[in-house]
Amino acid sequence: MSEAAVKLMDVDEFLAWAEGREGKWELHDGTAIAMAPERVLHVRVKTFAAIALVNAVRRAGAPCDTVFG
Repeated sequence: MSEAAVKLMDVDEFLAWAEGREGKWELHDGTAIAMAPERVLHVRVKTFAAIALVNAVRRAGAPCDTVFG
């Protein structure tokens, strides 16, 4: 029994395919993968992590900057 050949997409093909398509999609090793919507808890965790990073850089007096602060 033979398996059907799967056509893998490159980035340009994926972007054309995904344009206007509902939902969030990512390209992984040439295959389009549907992504689950982000949950509120995940957004909160990312926000708190960004705030902690900004505060740590400021407290350290580091000669760098963060995108958020």
